[in-house]
Parts: sequence; C-alpha cells; structure tokens
Amino acid sequence: MITKTVKQLQTGSDVRDTVSQLPHCSSLEEISNFNPDEEGKKLMVTRILRIGGSRLTLAVSAAVRKLISTETQTRLSMKGQRSGKFPFASSTLYKMIKEAIMMRFTCTEKDVWDTVGSVLKDAPKKLKAVSLDSQEDG
Repeated sequence: MITKTVKQLQTGSDVRDTVSQLPHCSSLEEISNFNPDEEGKKLMVTRILRIGGSRLTLAVSAAVRKLISTETQTRLSMKGQRSGKFPFASSTLYKMIKEAIMMRFTCTEKDVWDTVGSVLKDAPKKLKAVSLDSQEDG
C-alpha cells in the first residue's frame, strides 16, 4: 500500500492535497519494506512538513499518528530491544520524519529521537483508551 501511495505522489497528484496522500502504515511489514526512491523520499518529507503542529512535540505526535496506526505504534520502539519490538529508528520512515521535523524546528537529532520515543511509549495507553471508549459506546 505504501509503495502505491508514493507512486501516486510521483505521478502528478494534486500538490494541494498533500497530507491526505500520505501513507498510513498498519503493519510492521509495511514499515520495514517502505523504501521509496530519492524522489519519493523528497515528496514524503515535503508532505510530512505540512502535517502541522506548532511545537516539536505536537508536530512529531501528529506525524506519527498520521503515518502509523496506533496498534502498530505499540509494536515499535526506537531501538527495538524490548519485548521483540521493531527498531523504528532504523526505518526509512523514521529518517524521513526526523528530516522533516529538523527542517521545520530548531532542534537536535536527540530531541527528535526522544520525542518520537515518547510518542511510541505512550501508544499502548492510547490504544487502551480507544478500546475503553468503544466498549462504552457498544
């Protein structure tokens, strides 16, 4: 799905509708297999820049939320050393998020690393909250 989305971005899709064209990873396989060519990476970084967020933490949170399902976020950590989690920091998607955030904000790589790590760490709480909300509605 992600490769298809990047190809759509490269074929002259309407540039004004950039954020809605971003892929949404719903599996570890999609994240690990995501590796667009250089042009595709540039397009993705440009679109990630447009997601929004007035502060570093809000922008990182919005980007991760837009690009990765909450359930998949629970299976990621920055290094991947705990409980068999996937090492997100080694992925192309993380590198593009980092590049976009560092273009937009005055921050260090460590700032981005720590912020993404915090978002991923909070993912199980978000998933549980969504689950509780849906049980109350049902």
